Amino acid sequence: MTQDSSFEVSFSLPPAVRSISRPPKQSAPAVPLEPKYTRLPRVTQVLALALHFQDIIDSGEIRKHADLARLG
Repeated sequence: MTQDSSFEVSFSLPPAVRSISRPPKQSAPAVPLEPKYTRLPRVTQVLALALHFQDIIDSGEIRKHADLARLG
C-alpha cells in the first residue's frame, strides 16, 4: 500500500522594495573648505626631525647619537 504524500503550496509575496516619498535633498552651497589646521601634525614634525638627524649622522657631521643628544 503506497500513499502519495506530496502536496503543493502556492503564495505570492509583495515587492521587497518600497517606494518612499520624501522631498529631494537640498545640496549644500559650494563653499571652499578651509583647512582646519594650518600646522602639520606633531608626529609628522617629529618624524621629519628624526630623518634630518639621521641624515646628519649618515653624512658624518656628527659621529654618534650621543653627540647629537649633547647638542640638544
